[in-house]
Amino acid sequence: MCPKQIYTVFHALIMSRLMYALPAWGGFVSVEQTNHINALLKQRYRYGYVVKIHCSSDLLNSVDLSLFDKMLSKAHCLYPLLPQSEANLNIYAVAGMTLFYPHVYRRSLQEIFRHALSDFMK
Repeated sequence: MCPKQIYTVFHALIMSRLMYALPAWGGFVSVEQTNHINALLKQRYRYGYVVKIHCSSDLLNSVDLSLFDKMLSKAHCLYPLLPQSEANLNIYAVAGMTLFYPHVYRRSLQEIFRHALSDFMK
């Protein structure tokens, strides 16, 4: 099988499932489990299944941002739960991108977002 076909099969079978489930369980992964996932991804790079080394924290950040961007679309099921006024949006400029997120009234959710944002900035 040629490398492009191996790459396509790996992404279709493994990476798609990993990226699909990552927003649900990514925040609960321990350091040991993160190292295990990273080792698996590095091993697949050595075997030639992928063309670049993926890191689980980078994958988590990308799927979290993607999910949040989708949530800001009027077609998303969570959009009606967001505050309606744009004055209630906090704006962060991170690495050349502008991130908008609504005011969160529960302190635990604020801490989760701030932790995710600080991880993204590292």
